[in-house]
Amino acid sequence: MNEVIETGGEYFLPPDRHAENALWAIRLHGVFAIGTSELNVIRKWRTAAMAACLNAQQLTSPTGAELAGAEA
Repeated sequence: MNEVIETGGEYFLPPDRHAENALWAIRLHGVFAIGTSELNVIRKWRTAAMAACLNAQQLTSPTGAELAGAEA
């Protein structure tokens, strides 16, 4: 939790952490996740962050056609 807050993120704790319907949330580096426990929300945030990173790499990396044109 401290790492999230110290790096400019938001960490939302449920009012009653032991309630059956309690939801946790993390918003950090433009990635938002909601989970049913602290560990669950961390795992979901990490998965979403990895997906966002891979999507960003795909958007900025050259396509095969662009690479072939660069070699010619």
